[in-house]
Amino acid sequence: MNKTKTKQVIIIASVFFLLVTIGLIISMSKIDKQTAETSTFYTATVSNVDITDTGKNISAIIQTNEYDTVLHISVNICKNINMDDVRALKNGQAISFTIENIRAGQMNNVKFLPITSLKTATKEIFSLEDYNGYTQTAAYAPRNTAIIFASGCLLVAVYSFIKIRKDKNSKTTM
Repeated sequence: MNKTKTKQVIIIASVFFLLVTIGLIISMSKIDKQTAETSTFYTATVSNVDITDTGKNISAIIQTNEYDTVLHISVNICKNINMDDVRALKNGQAISFTIENIRAGQMNNVKFLPITSLKTATKEIFSLEDYNGYTQTAAYAPRNTAIIFASGCLLVAVYSFIKIRKDKNSKTTM
């Protein structure tokens, strides 16, 4: 393969990865913007709470009487809330929670779903605003990495394109 063909492949690969990365950045832009309009509200009765603490990470699942799907509180949320409030949930206790609208149809059809807020009759364990703040903080590094990677792909594509044009111009002047 000659140099021009190699540069063309580099341009195509760079543009492909650029577009994929832009798609990821766009999809990531919505994860920390949950509102009452983008979330579905549920109530349920706790049947079991299981907290997994590896020493480095902690997460929790809540089983309910009403739903087959287990409610999941992610590591990112658990490290930012008072886990004693989750541990204090008792069997038979009423809870309210939200999940993203795009996942609402999955209730009772999947094993677990991440929740975006959780409260009892007397305590708000974490709100949508809390969820958004914790998620935004956790997404900061991946977003920046994606932006840097996309910028690198763009630079490689532009550089390769300029080199091809320069090589063609030097061949036509000979």
